[in-house]
Amino acid sequence: MFSIPVQTPVVHQPLVSEVHDLLHKYRDSNGQDCLLTRARDDDPAICLALSSALQNGKVLWGHFSRAVIQLDEHIVVKLGHNLLLTGAEVMAHIHKHTNSDIPVPKPLGAISIGKTTYMFMTRVEGSPLDKLWPTLSNEEKLSIRDQLDVILAKLRKLPLPSQYLGIGNPPFCIDCRMWLRTSNTHLKNETQFNQFLLSGNHTPVTAPYVEFVRPMLRADHRIVMTHGDLHPRNIMVVREQDPSQSTFSITVTGIIDWELGGAYPEYWEFIKSLNTMYPVRQGDWAFFLPQKGMGTYFAEFAIDHFVEKIVS
Repeated sequence: MFSIPVQTPVVHQPLVSEVHDLLHKYRDSNGQDCLLTRARDDDPAICLALSSALQNGKVLWGHFSRAVIQLDEHIVVKLGHNLLLTGAEVMAHIHKHTNSDIPVPKPLGAISIGKTTYMFMTRVEGSPLDKLWPTLSNEEKLSIRDQLDVILAKLRKLPLPSQYLGIGNPPFCIDCRMWLRTSNTHLKNETQFNQFLLSGNHTPVTAPYVEFVRPMLRADHRIVMTHGDLHPRNIMVVREQDPSQSTFSITVTGIIDWELGGAYPEYWEFIKSLNTMYPVRQGDWAFFLPQKGMGTYFAEFAIDHFVEKIVS
């Protein structure tokens, strides 16, 4: 299932020592150590060790050509074709500017072998919130909201990675709707970001609507660090029962899947967190959004529906 062709890996971000230590544990089909010495990240022997590690790992999530595999108690790898490395860059930026008070995985390196990219990171304890949400009490949902308020408030206070919107080297922006769109140039301000939102090969029918919507888009929002895909499936929690009572406590242990994150207008978190309403409904999630942390932007949400019709 996870057989990897033996070829020279392309190194996007150096593998940390913990990843090398893990890969050194594995042997090939002949019982020989895959890595005899401390291999370079671009050593083809890495392919054999990683293939064995994946075969012995635990699939946490899978969808078409993508998957998240737990390799040991502390390390997971996200793999897939056309995998964006923006998530690792956002997480690295957060860890650089905080003392782990914003709970996100720590990036541990990234390589590509053939068409597949492998992004290593620390494992976040717990279960995805979407698996538990239907069973939670209102009090537990309010507790999650309050914890997310604190996390998002801290996220928004972080310095921006560069003078440009988005993330990356060089920086670019992402807009994920029916499909994923990326900007083909640096965006210095919200005016340029708005131009990106309305860009595309418009038909004679949709072209007039572009000019109708353009004046609706404000260009004076603050630019802040953003997750960009804050849905219950990307929020990890631990739920524990009080032994002496029938009540439960729930703790947010981490926010995962940061590939749509970066520096964006302050309303972006709010409207993207509501994407879960269509087409996948997540019950009453919309009523428990961490609005103190992300703000409330109903006008921008309504205007974005016009944008959706134009570009989808």
